[in-house]
Amino acid sequence: MKYNYKSGDHFGNIFTNTIEASSLDEAKRLIFEQGQEILSIEKQKSIAGGFLKNKKNAVNLILITKLFATLLKSGMDILKVLETVMQYSEDESLKYVIKNLYQNVSSGETLASGMRRNSSFFSEYYASSVEAGEVTGNLVVTFETLYIHINAKAKIVKKIKLAMMYPTFLICFALVVVIFMSVFVMPTFAGVYSSFGKKLPFITQFILNISYMVRHYWYIIFIIVVAVFMFMKKRSSQERLRKILSKLVLKQRKLREFVYIRESVSVFRTLNLAIKSGIPLLGGLELAKKNIANDYIRKDFDVIIENVANGEKISESFKRVNFPSLAVQMLYIGENSNQLEDMLESISELYEEEIERALMTLMAFIEPVMILFVGVLIGTMVIAMILPILTLSSAVSG
Repeated sequence: MKYNYKSGDHFGNIFTNTIEASSLDEAKRLIFEQGQEILSIEKQKSIAGGFLKNKKNAVNLILITKLFATLLKSGMDILKVLETVMQYSEDESLKYVIKNLYQNVSSGETLASGMRRNSSFFSEYYASSVEAGEVTGNLVVTFETLYIHINAKAKIVKKIKLAMMYPTFLICFALVVVIFMSVFVMPTFAGVYSSFGKKLPFITQFILNISYMVRHYWYIIFIIVVAVFMFMKKRSSQERLRKILSKLVLKQRKLREFVYIRESVSVFRTLNLAIKSGIPLLGGLELAKKNIANDYIRKDFDVIIENVANGEKISESFKRVNFPSLAVQMLYIGENSNQLEDMLESISELYEEEIERALMTLMAFIEPVMILFVGVLIGTMVIAMILPILTLSSAVSG
């Protein structure tokens, strides 16, 4: 759950921010640990609003990362950069975040520390990369690489969403047709069937029972749906569901191929960013692990980190898990030619192009399955309606 809060520090600065925690008490504890006094705190509302906010944040993050890189490269100091971005930003939510960040940095904190205080906008991965850039003096390179990374990630997400539009439309269409037939069509036929005076086929009786429940007990169905939705909103439930889905997608070959290609883009782009920012290899692997979406691949990554920590070459460690063999071979070449940084960039670019092919292959598999599912669903409804009539006709003609 997310909580919106207003707090103050011992310098007299006032901050308004969002924090994620499992309960209100934990949220308060986390804020106190940051050395802040809570002025007000409330649970974040509006599911749709939250979705739109996250979408807007992703666009704003790409924009300010590019601005940070450009303005720092021109010779501006970080406070002047923040002031400029705040002054010319037209988006109120972005201006608000930058204002908080400006207050943090002007009060003596590092840029990375200020970003961690604004964790609803800046991820830990982003803040850690900036922290490494501050320590090594490579902030310009860090922001340039961050821009490439998050921009590439946004393009991948956009491609996935576009590819999923048609299957989603098919599912919604099927649900609308089934609900319409259950509520408006089946009741009409129910009167006709009752005049037959004969036992109805099982499939017809089953559909009629569902139709009766939808029409007369819709409020119970609504309560169940809301209860399930509220249960799924719980963090523990979301984690369990994520683990189940993570396991299921790796069982199907085409889904597994797509997932590993998608994770490869994230992992190798993050490693490239880490090395460019001056983060040690192990630190880069830890950052890459945080960006892995699939729980089971993340567990495999623990093996990679442990082996590299014990002195094993990174290419040998990646060979032990199911990452694409071509990527592993390229890692081996990069390690042995002392060009690991360049090779990581090449691998990232290669798999960013490959993900589009893998996505098209996956959709070529999913779309026929969805069409078949919709056809069977609607076909079952039609058969259930006409089967009693056909049965009666056969009995009369016989």
